[in-house]
Amino acid sequence: MLRQILPSQLVSLADSVFSQSDGNYKKAIATAAIPAALGAYVLYYWRQGRDLPPGPVGLPLIGRLPWTDPKNLHLTMQKVAEKYGDITSFYLGSRLFIVLNSYPMMKEMLDDYNFAGRPRLRLFLKLTRDCGIIFTEGYMWSQHRRLSLRTLRDFGFARAQTVEMVDDQLDSIFQTLDEAATSVTPMEVLGTFILASNSIITEMTLGHRFERNDPEFQKVNKLIKKLLEEGIVQTASALFPAVERFIVLFPLSSSVVHDVEYLHSFIRKEIQQREKVMVDESTEPECLCDVYIHEKRKAEKAGDFETFKEFQLIRVILEFFLAGTDTTARSIEWLLLYMAFYPEVQTESRTSSTP
Repeated sequence: MLRQILPSQLVSLADSVFSQSDGNYKKAIATAAIPAALGAYVLYYWRQGRDLPPGPVGLPLIGRLPWTDPKNLHLTMQKVAEKYGDITSFYLGSRLFIVLNSYPMMKEMLDDYNFAGRPRLRLFLKLTRDCGIIFTEGYMWSQHRRLSLRTLRDFGFARAQTVEMVDDQLDSIFQTLDEAATSVTPMEVLGTFILASNSIITEMTLGHRFERNDPEFQKVNKLIKKLLEEGIVQTASALFPAVERFIVLFPLSSSVVHDVEYLHSFIRKEIQQREKVMVDESTEPECLCDVYIHEKRKAEKAGDFETFKEFQLIRVILEFFLAGTDTTARSIEWLLLYMAFYPEVQTESRTSSTP
Protein backbone atom coordinates (compact mmCIF):
# COMPACT_ATOMS: atom_id res chain seq x y z
CA MET A 1 0.00 0.00 0.00
CA LEU A 2 2.80 2.45 0.95
CA ARG A 3 4.65 1.82 -2.31
CA GLN A 4 1.52 2.78 -4.23
CA ILE A 5 0.60 5.90 -2.23
CA LEU A 6 4.03 7.49 -1.67
CA PRO A 7 5.09 7.82 -5.32
CA SER A 8 1.75 9.39 -6.31
CA GLN A 9 2.04 11.93 -3.47
CA LEU A 10 5.56 12.84 -4.54
CA VAL A 11 4.49 13.20 -8.16
CA SER A 12 1.57 15.45 -7.19
CA LEU A 13 3.85 17.60 -5.02
CA ALA A 14 6.40 17.93 -7.80
CA ASP A 15 3.69 18.84 -10.33
CA SER A 16 2.31 21.55 -8.06
CA VAL A 17 5.79 23.08 -7.57
CA PHE A 18 7.12 22.91 -11.12
CA SER A 19 3.84 24.00 -12.72
CA GLN A 20 4.21 27.53 -11.33
CA SER A 21 4.46 29.86 -14.30
CA ASP A 22 6.41 32.70 -12.73
CA GLY A 23 9.54 30.59 -12.17
CA ASN A 24 10.01 31.83 -8.61
CA TYR A 25 11.02 28.36 -7.52
CA LYS A 26 14.02 28.52 -9.89
CA LYS A 27 15.17 31.79 -8.37
CA ALA A 28 14.69 30.37 -4.90
CA ILE A 29 16.74 27.29 -5.72
CA ALA A 30 19.52 29.37 -7.33
CA THR A 31 19.53 31.83 -4.43
CA ALA A 32 19.79 29.01 -1.91
CA ALA A 33 22.39 27.04 -3.88
CA ILE A 34 25.06 29.76 -3.86
CA PRO A 35 25.26 30.32 -0.08
CA ALA A 36 24.86 26.57 0.45
CA ALA A 37 27.89 25.88 -1.76
CA LEU A 38 29.92 28.61 -0.03
CA GLY A 39 28.85 27.30 3.35
CA ALA A 40 29.88 23.77 2.41
CA TYR A 41 33.25 25.09 1.19
CA VAL A 42 33.87 27.03 4.41
CA LEU A 43 32.81 24.06 6.55
CA TYR A 44 35.03 21.68 4.58
CA TYR A 45 38.16 23.82 4.94
CA TRP A 46 37.34 24.69 8.54
CA ARG A 47 37.20 20.99 9.41
CA GLN A 48 40.45 20.39 7.52
CA GLY A 49 42.18 23.36 9.10
CA ARG A 50 41.40 22.66 12.75
CA ASP A 51 44.71 20.83 13.25
CA LEU A 52 46.76 23.05 10.92
CA PRO A 53 49.04 25.98 11.83
CA PRO A 54 47.44 29.45 11.61
CA GLY A 55 47.39 31.29 8.32
CA PRO A 56 45.44 33.59 5.99
CA VAL A 57 42.17 32.48 4.39
CA GLY A 58 42.05 32.19 0.60
CA LEU A 59 39.37 32.05 -2.06
CA PRO A 60 37.66 28.86 -3.24
CA LEU A 61 39.73 26.89 -5.78
CA ILE A 62 42.50 29.49 -6.16
CA GLY A 63 43.44 30.00 -2.51
CA ARG A 64 45.91 32.82 -1.86
CA LEU A 65 47.09 33.17 -5.47
CA PRO A 66 45.65 36.71 -5.94
CA TRP A 67 47.73 37.92 -2.97
CA THR A 68 50.94 36.14 -4.02
CA ASP A 69 53.70 37.91 -5.95
CA PRO A 70 55.48 35.19 -7.98
CA LYS A 71 58.49 37.45 -8.59
CA ASN A 72 58.91 38.23 -4.89
CA LEU A 73 57.57 35.09 -3.26
CA HIS A 74 59.94 35.45 -0.30
CA LEU A 75 58.43 38.85 0.54
CA THR A 76 54.93 37.37 0.42
CA MET A 77 55.99 34.62 2.83
CA GLN A 78 57.70 37.18 5.06
CA LYS A 79 54.50 39.23 5.41
CA VAL A 80 52.51 36.12 6.29
CA ALA A 81 55.14 35.12 8.88
CA GLU A 82 55.07 38.57 10.51
CA LYS A 83 51.34 38.19 11.13
CA TYR A 84 50.93 34.46 11.84
CA GLY A 85 54.31 33.28 13.18
CA ASP A 86 57.18 31.03 12.14
CA ILE A 87 54.96 28.18 10.92
CA THR A 88 51.93 29.03 8.78
CA SER A 89 49.48 27.24 6.49
CA PHE A 90 47.41 28.38 3.52
CA TYR A 91 46.24 27.24 0.10
CA LEU A 92 47.82 28.19 -3.22
CA GLY A 93 45.45 26.96 -5.86
CA SER A 94 43.88 23.86 -4.34
CA ARG A 95 47.16 22.66 -2.79
CA LEU A 96 47.78 23.06 0.94
CA PHE A 97 51.14 24.66 1.81
CA ILE A 98 52.77 24.69 5.23
CA VAL A 99 55.59 27.24 5.35
CA LEU A 100 58.44 27.37 7.85
CA ASN A 101 60.06 30.75 8.50
CA SER A 102 62.54 29.74 11.19
CA TYR A 103 66.00 28.29 10.55
CA PRO A 104 65.98 26.03 13.67
CA MET A 105 62.54 24.74 12.68
CA MET A 106 63.68 24.04 9.11
CA LYS A 107 66.77 22.23 10.38
CA GLU A 108 64.65 20.12 12.70
CA MET A 109 62.31 19.22 9.83
CA LEU A 110 65.13 18.27 7.46
CA ASP A 111 66.63 15.98 10.11
CA ASP A 112 63.35 14.07 10.35
CA TYR A 113 62.79 11.39 7.69
CA ASN A 114 59.03 11.85 8.02
CA PHE A 115 59.39 15.06 6.02
CA ALA A 116 61.65 13.74 3.25
CA GLY A 117 58.97 13.22 0.58
CA ARG A 118 58.16 15.41 -2.41
CA PRO A 119 54.86 15.82 -4.27
CA ARG A 120 54.48 12.95 -6.74
CA LEU A 121 53.30 14.84 -9.81
CA ARG A 122 52.19 12.87 -12.87
CA LEU A 123 54.46 14.75 -15.26
CA PHE A 124 57.52 14.19 -13.07
CA LEU A 125 56.69 10.50 -12.66
CA LYS A 126 56.43 10.20 -16.44
CA LEU A 127 59.83 11.84 -16.92
CA THR A 128 61.74 10.23 -14.04
CA ARG A 129 60.20 6.72 -13.91
CA ASP A 130 61.03 6.68 -10.18
CA CYS A 131 64.74 7.06 -10.93
CA GLY A 132 67.36 9.63 -9.94
CA ILE A 133 67.85 11.28 -6.55
CA ILE A 134 65.63 14.37 -6.37
CA PHE A 135 62.28 12.60 -6.75
CA THR A 136 63.07 9.29 -5.05
CA GLU A 137 62.83 8.28 -1.40
CA GLY A 138 63.99 5.62 1.02
CA TYR A 139 66.73 3.13 0.16
CA MET A 140 67.07 4.20 -3.49
CA TRP A 141 67.50 7.86 -2.54
CA SER A 142 69.94 7.11 0.30
CA GLN A 143 72.14 4.73 -1.71
CA HIS A 144 72.53 6.90 -4.80
CA ARG A 145 72.94 10.13 -2.86
CA ARG A 146 75.70 8.54 -0.75
CA LEU A 147 77.47 7.09 -3.79
CA SER A 148 77.30 10.36 -5.73
CA LEU A 149 78.64 12.49 -2.88
CA ARG A 150 81.41 10.03 -2.08
CA THR A 151 82.46 9.89 -5.73
CA LEU A 152 82.54 13.66 -6.13
CA ARG A 153 84.63 13.98 -2.96
CA ASP A 154 87.03 11.33 -4.26
CA PHE A 155 87.43 13.27 -7.50
CA GLY A 156 88.13 16.50 -5.65
CA PHE A 157 84.71 18.13 -5.38
CA ALA A 158 85.14 21.34 -3.35
CA ARG A 159 88.87 20.62 -3.00
CA ALA A 160 92.11 21.72 -4.61
CA GLN A 161 91.71 19.22 -7.47
CA THR A 162 88.86 21.26 -8.94
CA VAL A 163 90.91 24.47 -9.09
CA GLU A 164 92.17 23.80 -12.61
CA MET A 165 88.65 23.28 -13.97
CA VAL A 166 87.38 26.41 -12.24
CA ASP A 167 90.36 28.47 -13.44
CA ASP A 168 89.74 27.42 -17.04
CA GLN A 169 86.12 28.52 -16.85
CA LEU A 170 87.04 31.78 -15.12
CA ASP A 171 89.47 32.58 -17.93
CA SER A 172 86.69 31.98 -20.42
CA ILE A 173 84.25 34.18 -18.45
CA PHE A 174 86.78 37.03 -18.21
CA GLN A 175 87.47 36.78 -21.93
CA THR A 176 83.75 37.02 -22.72
CA LEU A 177 83.29 40.00 -20.39
CA ASP A 178 86.36 41.77 -21.83
CA GLU A 179 85.09 41.31 -25.38
CA ALA A 180 81.69 42.75 -24.44
CA ALA A 181 83.32 45.69 -22.63
CA THR A 182 85.69 46.43 -25.54
CA SER A 183 82.88 46.46 -28.09
CA VAL A 184 80.54 48.27 -25.66
CA THR A 185 77.93 45.59 -26.33
CA PRO A 186 75.21 44.69 -23.80
CA MET A 187 75.26 41.03 -22.84
CA GLU A 188 73.31 38.57 -20.73
CA VAL A 189 75.85 37.39 -18.18
CA LEU A 190 73.61 34.61 -16.85
CA GLY A 191 74.06 32.60 -20.06
CA THR A 192 77.84 32.85 -19.74
CA PHE A 193 77.74 31.64 -16.14
CA ILE A 194 75.39 28.76 -17.00
CA LEU A 195 77.79 27.65 -19.73
CA ALA A 196 80.73 27.72 -17.32
CA SER A 197 78.82 25.87 -14.60
CA ASN A 198 77.65 23.17 -17.00
CA SER A 199 81.16 22.72 -18.39
CA ILE A 200 82.45 21.84 -14.92
CA ILE A 201 79.49 19.55 -14.19
CA THR A 202 79.98 17.78 -17.54
CA GLU A 203 83.64 17.14 -16.84
CA MET A 204 83.01 15.80 -13.33
CA THR A 205 80.04 13.60 -14.26
CA LEU A 206 80.84 12.49 -17.83
CA GLY A 207 84.61 12.99 -18.03
CA HIS A 208 84.15 15.06 -21.19
CA ARG A 209 85.31 18.63 -21.71
CA PHE A 210 83.22 20.29 -24.42
CA GLU A 211 84.32 23.32 -26.38
CA ARG A 212 82.16 26.34 -25.61
CA ASN A 213 81.16 26.66 -29.28
CA ASP A 214 80.22 22.98 -29.65
CA PRO A 215 76.70 23.08 -31.21
CA GLU A 216 75.35 20.08 -29.29
CA PHE A 217 76.68 21.38 -25.96
CA GLN A 218 75.16 24.80 -26.70
CA LYS A 219 71.79 23.14 -27.35
CA VAL A 220 72.06 21.21 -24.07
CA ASN A 221 72.74 24.46 -22.19
CA LYS A 222 69.83 26.16 -23.95
CA LEU A 223 67.41 23.36 -23.04
CA ILE A 224 68.53 23.26 -19.40
CA LYS A 225 68.08 27.03 -19.14
CA LYS A 226 64.64 26.73 -20.76
CA LEU A 227 63.50 23.99 -18.37
CA LEU A 228 64.62 26.00 -15.35
CA GLU A 229 62.94 29.23 -16.48
CA GLU A 230 59.70 27.97 -18.03
CA GLY A 231 58.08 26.10 -15.17
CA ILE A 232 54.43 26.91 -15.91
CA VAL A 233 53.47 23.28 -16.55
CA GLN A 234 55.15 22.09 -13.35
CA THR A 235 53.56 24.96 -11.40
CA ALA A 236 50.08 24.19 -12.70
CA SER A 237 50.52 20.52 -11.79
CA ALA A 238 51.67 21.42 -8.28
CA LEU A 239 48.92 23.95 -7.54
CA PHE A 240 45.94 22.22 -9.14
CA PRO A 241 46.12 18.44 -8.58
CA ALA A 242 42.60 17.95 -9.96
CA VAL A 243 43.63 19.04 -13.48
CA GLU A 244 47.02 17.34 -13.38
CA ARG A 245 45.94 14.35 -15.47
CA PHE A 246 44.84 16.70 -18.27
CA ILE A 247 47.99 18.84 -18.25
CA VAL A 248 50.02 16.08 -19.89
CA LEU A 249 47.80 16.57 -22.97
CA PHE A 250 48.74 20.25 -23.41
CA PRO A 251 51.24 21.21 -26.17
CA LEU A 252 53.50 22.93 -23.63
CA SER A 253 53.67 19.72 -21.63
CA SER A 254 54.67 17.84 -24.80
CA SER A 255 57.45 20.39 -25.31
CA VAL A 256 58.79 19.73 -21.80
CA VAL A 257 58.74 15.97 -22.40
CA HIS A 258 60.50 16.40 -25.76
CA ASP A 259 63.24 18.59 -24.24
CA VAL A 260 63.87 16.22 -21.34
CA GLU A 261 63.98 13.21 -23.68
CA TYR A 262 66.60 15.00 -25.78
CA LEU A 263 68.73 15.53 -22.67
CA HIS A 264 68.27 11.87 -21.73
CA SER A 265 69.45 10.89 -25.22
CA PHE A 266 72.49 13.19 -24.99
CA ILE A 267 73.56 11.70 -21.65
CA ARG A 268 72.88 8.15 -22.88
CA LYS A 269 75.32 8.66 -25.79
CA GLU A 270 77.97 9.97 -23.40
CA ILE A 271 77.49 6.95 -21.11
CA GLN A 272 77.94 4.60 -24.06
CA GLN A 273 81.23 6.35 -24.89
CA ARG A 274 82.42 5.91 -21.30
CA GLU A 275 81.48 2.20 -21.39
CA LYS A 276 83.90 1.76 -24.28
CA VAL A 277 86.66 3.36 -22.19
CA MET A 278 85.88 1.27 -19.09
CA VAL A 279 86.91 -2.01 -20.72
CA ASP A 280 87.34 -3.94 -17.46
CA GLU A 281 87.51 -3.55 -13.68
CA SER A 282 91.20 -2.63 -13.79
CA THR A 283 90.46 0.66 -15.58
CA GLU A 284 90.61 3.60 -13.17
CA PRO A 285 87.39 5.67 -13.04
CA GLU A 286 87.78 9.28 -14.17
CA CYS A 287 84.29 10.61 -13.45
CA LEU A 288 80.96 9.86 -11.78
CA CYS A 289 79.77 7.94 -14.85
CA ASP A 290 82.76 5.57 -14.68
CA VAL A 291 82.05 4.75 -11.03
CA TYR A 292 78.43 3.97 -11.85
CA ILE A 293 79.51 1.71 -14.72
CA HIS A 294 81.73 -0.22 -12.27
CA GLU A 295 78.88 -0.50 -9.75
CA LYS A 296 76.43 -1.53 -12.48
CA ARG A 297 78.65 -4.38 -13.66
CA LYS A 298 79.21 -5.62 -10.10
CA ALA A 299 75.49 -5.51 -9.35
CA GLU A 300 74.60 -7.37 -12.56
CA LYS A 301 77.06 -10.13 -11.71
CA ALA A 302 75.19 -10.52 -8.42
CA GLY A 303 71.87 -10.68 -10.27
CA ASP A 304 70.74 -7.09 -9.54
CA PHE A 305 69.68 -5.41 -12.79
CA GLU A 306 67.62 -2.59 -11.24
CA THR A 307 69.67 -0.60 -8.71
CA PHE A 308 72.27 0.69 -11.19
CA LYS A 309 70.37 0.41 -14.46
CA GLU A 310 71.26 2.83 -17.24
CA PHE A 311 68.25 5.12 -16.81
CA GLN A 312 69.08 5.57 -13.13
CA LEU A 313 72.50 6.91 -14.10
CA ILE A 314 70.96 9.13 -16.79
CA ARG A 315 68.63 10.73 -14.25
CA VAL A 316 71.36 11.19 -11.62
CA ILE A 317 73.60 13.01 -14.11
CA LEU A 318 70.76 15.17 -15.46
CA GLU A 319 69.75 16.13 -11.93
CA PHE A 320 73.28 17.33 -11.23
CA PHE A 321 72.82 19.74 -14.13
CA LEU A 322 69.33 20.83 -13.05
CA ALA A 323 70.27 21.24 -9.38
CA GLY A 324 73.68 22.84 -9.85
CA THR A 325 73.35 25.00 -12.93
CA ASP A 326 70.81 27.64 -11.97
CA THR A 327 71.89 28.00 -8.33
CA THR A 328 75.57 28.48 -9.23
CA ALA A 329 74.98 30.77 -12.21
CA ARG A 330 72.48 33.03 -10.43
CA SER A 331 74.69 33.28 -7.33
CA ILE A 332 77.58 34.52 -9.49
CA GLU A 333 75.23 36.86 -11.36
CA TRP A 334 73.99 38.31 -8.04
CA LEU A 335 77.57 38.77 -6.78
CA LEU A 336 78.53 40.59 -9.97
CA LEU A 337 75.53 42.92 -9.64
CA TYR A 338 76.28 43.49 -5.95
CA MET A 339 79.87 44.44 -6.73
CA ALA A 340 78.68 46.88 -9.40
CA PHE A 341 76.36 48.65 -6.95
CA TYR A 342 78.90 48.65 -4.11
CA PRO A 343 82.39 49.40 -5.52
CA GLU A 344 83.86 49.64 -2.03
CA VAL A 345 82.96 45.98 -1.41
CA GLN A 346 84.53 45.10 -4.76
CA THR A 347 87.74 46.88 -3.77
CA GLU A 348 87.80 45.19 -0.37
CA SER A 349 87.24 41.76 -1.93
CA ARG A 350 89.99 42.30 -4.49
CA THR A 351 92.41 43.47 -1.81
CA SER A 352 91.71 40.55 0.53
CA SER A 353 92.04 37.96 -2.27
CA THR A 354 95.27 39.35 -3.72
CA PRO A 355 98.38 37.50 -2.42
